[in-house]
Amino acid sequence: LGLSPATAYRFRVAAATSAGVDSYTEIVATTKPARPNPPTRLTGKFVSGSLVLDWEAPALNHGTPTEYIVYELLSDRRDSVSGGSTTFSVPTAWTPVAGRSYTFHVTATNGAGEGPAANVSVFMPVKTPGR
Repeated sequence: LGLSPATAYRFRVAAATSAGVDSYTEIVATTKPARPNPPTRLTGKFVSGSLVLDWEAPALNHGTPTEYIVYELLSDRRDSVSGGSTTFSVPTAWTPVAGRSYTFHVTATNGAGEGPAANVSVFMPVKTPGR
């Protein structure tokens, strides 16, 4: 039918038999919300020695995300950020090793569930002695 997510629709329903059509009853039904799209413009950068991920809220997000989930793939770690925030400072417990790349997935969630991931890989630079 091409119905939109999280939208109320009104239907008129009647029973029909060989004797005719009964009176109509109006029914209001709301479609379930859709899972959010992935966050956009996901980047990772080092700020004062800490790794920070930034992103923008999903386009056509089918409602405001209630939470973002950040996955670090190499160590299989995950953490969450409230839906109002679009920045994640990687915890010191996740301290990256110099000279290694790290891949992160960030997903948005809402009442319908977790949406698909946006991905970014970040290389932890090796410090040059004396700098």
